[in-house]
Amino acid sequence: MGERRLQRLDAVTFDVDDWVITLHCDGAVPEYCESCHGPDARAYRFDASKPYGSNPVELLSGWERAQLERLLSAT
Repeated sequence: MGERRLQRLDAVTFDVDDWVITLHCDGAVPEYCESCHGPDARAYRFDASKPYGSNPVELLSGWERAQLERLLSAT
């Protein structure tokens, strides 16, 4: 548990500790993570055929999700 540096790169892309995260959103509601790329070349790309629980957005706490929705609505 801790705070991380977050920089907004565009409407749905963020840099969090050198991880570039791109979200798919319905307005200000994040639906899923389209892709995520780390500084060490690790990567995640959304695949609708994967089972429930493979979408990182589903792992956010209620507070984290509310903060993200607040940031997204600020566009």
